[in-house]
Amino acid sequence: MADTGDALDVLADHLAADDGQRATVAAWEICGLGERLADAVAWQSGVDAVQAMAAAQSCREARRYLPPPVSGQPVPTPRAAPDAMERCARLLGLVARILQTPGGVRIQPDAGARQAATAHAARAQQALSGARQTMP
Repeated sequence: MADTGDALDVLADHLAADDGQRATVAAWEICGLGERLADAVAWQSGVDAVQAMAAAQSCREARRYLPPPVSGQPVPTPRAAPDAMERCARLLGLVARILQTPGGVRIQPDAGARQAATAHAARAQQALSGARQTMP
């Protein structure tokens, strides 16, 4: 996964896969990536720092309710640009939507944890989207 854009595409594909382990790792990585990206842009000019910090916090909380991967390496943090923030926000929204479907059981079998992860991922998407709206 040399190119971060390609890595984001791979994560989206894995999240939608029938393979529960791949989907679980993808959900975990997307939330981790969202946290790192939000932290990286929080104090940049044109970024709503409060929204960025809220996105990072929500991503961190979502991961608390997801099973951690057993192997692999984190996806590199993309450049802190509006495009990267938009793509990551869309992926966080995809995590929330997939967790709400019957297929979400393959990522997190516990209903309470799945519901909590869904809520945090949705909040992270909204906050990251709000943070980037003020970027030039």
